[in-house]
Amino acid sequence: MLLRLAGLLALPGLLSACASARHAEFRDRLLRERPALAAQATLEIERTSLSTVKSIGLVGTDGREVAGFLRVPHGRGGREGKGFPAVVILAGRETGRDALLAIGDRDDLVLIAINYPRGERLVSPGGPFSGPRRIEEGTRDAVDAIRLGIDYLSGRDDVDHRRIGVVGVSFGGIFATMAAATHPDAAILVLVQSGGDFPELVIRHAPGWLCYLPCGLALLLAETGLSPYAPERFAPLVAPRPVIMINSSRDEFFPEKAARRLYDSSREPKRIVWQETDPHVDKTQTEVIRRLTGLAAGELEREGFLKPRTPAR
Repeated sequence: MLLRLAGLLALPGLLSACASARHAEFRDRLLRERPALAAQATLEIERTSLSTVKSIGLVGTDGREVAGFLRVPHGRGGREGKGFPAVVILAGRETGRDALLAIGDRDDLVLIAINYPRGERLVSPGGPFSGPRRIEEGTRDAVDAIRLGIDYLSGRDDVDHRRIGVVGVSFGGIFATMAAATHPDAAILVLVQSGGDFPELVIRHAPGWLCYLPCGLALLLAETGLSPYAPERFAPLVAPRPVIMINSSRDEFFPEKAARRLYDSSREPKRIVWQETDPHVDKTQTEVIRRLTGLAAGELEREGFLKPRTPAR
């Protein structure tokens, strides 16, 4: 009996060690096996007074295909003629076009909004519990989609290659953290209403069948199944590049504990901005999106990534 009890007590530690080993293996593969950009195609779909919007397709050297939308300011301006700053964004459940339109038109920023590849399985109900192999495949697809977007921006002659940022919104922040941590051309990481702490997310958003398990067992499954892909394990690798987090105390999906877990794991330079008014964002909340977009732009200006806009007279 005592031997069985000792075995049970040792089980969490053994599973944690196993998760750490799996994370190290996955991290090393991400660092070692980053696909390069092999082909690209764009198609103009809209022109405004400030910019041109295009659909974009990217293909990696491993055959991976990425789709999204691109917004490019007119002209070849940018700061002192050195090119525009640029951002790759992956935004929660939204498609690339929705994310692009939500951000609004700008004449001072090249923007790629990536469509979720197969990684969308991770933001679908029950997605994180669909099996280790599918979790890894989905995570890898989403991370490499962002990294190919960075490669594309790095190859544009109208982009300031020293100012290429990665923005992750909601669940997209998890993949954005991994991408920024493993791509040297990412100059800054901005996370909007995102976080870590998978056990906390399991407690709040577990699929129905998991709710019937004892709380301790549910947490153990979350730790062992998802911990290797936890963003807080990758966040330290972003330094010395800045990490900026924008979170809400009213966020029901990524609560304060989850946000703090990711922030605390990041290294300096970093900062977190708290707002008290908005729940977790979705595409129907136009005013929330506008406020969050304004906060993100303000933080990028404060960081020197974007040039402050001249107020309209």
